[in-house]
Amino acid sequence: MEVIGEGITMDGRGDPVYKAYYFSIFGPVAVSVTYLNLHLKRLGWDDPQLGVLSSILAIMAVISPPIWGLISDLVRDRRKPVLALLLVSGLLFPLFFLRIPVPGALALAAFFSFFNSPITSVSDALALDHIAVKGGDYGRIRLWGSAGFIFPLLLFFALLRYVDSLLPVFLSFSVLRALSIIMLIRIPKEGSSWNPGSGERGFLEGLRDLLTDIRFAVFLFIVFLSGITMQVYYVFFSIYLDRMMVPDNLKGIFWAIGVISEIAFMAVSGRMVRAFGVKAVFLIGLLGRAARLFLLSFPLSMAQIAVVQTLHALTFGAFHIASVNIVNELVPQGLRGSGQTLYYAMSMGLSGAVGSIISGWEVKELGIFSAFRVSGYLALFPFLLAIFFKGRRTA
Repeated sequence: MEVIGEGITMDGRGDPVYKAYYFSIFGPVAVSVTYLNLHLKRLGWDDPQLGVLSSILAIMAVISPPIWGLISDLVRDRRKPVLALLLVSGLLFPLFFLRIPVPGALALAAFFSFFNSPITSVSDALALDHIAVKGGDYGRIRLWGSAGFIFPLLLFFALLRYVDSLLPVFLSFSVLRALSIIMLIRIPKEGSSWNPGSGERGFLEGLRDLLTDIRFAVFLFIVFLSGITMQVYYVFFSIYLDRMMVPDNLKGIFWAIGVISEIAFMAVSGRMVRAFGVKAVFLIGLLGRAARLFLLSFPLSMAQIAVVQTLHALTFGAFHIASVNIVNELVPQGLRGSGQTLYYAMSMGLSGAVGSIISGWEVKELGIFSAFRVSGYLALFPFLLAIFFKGRRTA
């Protein structure tokens, strides 16, 4: 990966409407990641059932994003498919609060994930179209999404001290999705999706070349392996906090600490990429994942957990910024929606499907601490693979 260049780091700061939009779409992510599994656990779901549900969410995150990525590349206005995704996902999520039989809840999870999982990747393609035309720094736009992730967690920190129910949490998902729709409507049409008359080769031929590119395939394999190891964190961290006797209103704060550190990294990510290169930033993110998982394999105090959570600056901030830059260089602009959704499908979708099943089994058979430790050791493998990987540069 040494040949990868400086990445998406133009001088502009990004249109304020994109920052507001990113702020609005990540609040629901915080709601679902922090409270869904915790709520289902309290309804009586066991660890393997939680693993299956998370796996279904992740399987749909493999199937759905490439479909919506193709749609966003083919239509003249990327905002239209995003509008459908925001609307349907916002209506479905509160249904998880109900005491639905497990098979029904799993079916709901599949339908919900089909509309929810592509939102971030297609939104990234929308933002990258804007940057290609107007300039900007992807990291400085994306950090507003991280700020939006923190917002509901701070709100629930205050609210759940007085309300002994998670119902407001689930309803807030729909409210935040409605806010996202309002912001999306304010985004101007950039008009930079695939143009068959532009003189470039046909869409299907370009897509075939992308899917058979060895460099892109090996990159996707690395993020897939790394994503598997991180699933024990995303599925069981709130339950880990429960084991450490952390109150409900403080659970979101520990997630927020991670995201605050992520924001700090994204604010300087453009300079980091220019100074050290995308490969170095990518390697730092991969190594940080191994270190974070290993540290969480111990029963830590709340102060120690807070310190470990700052590694989110590396495990998501560095990893994601580097990955988006890599995809941006390897994929033609007209296929950017497809490229970004394939990255998300592998790093969070397929890896999530496999990793959720594995982590559910690990926690049941080994215990939550040993599950984190094993995952930490396994996270070293994609790091080593990324060190030695040298591929040809895509034309």
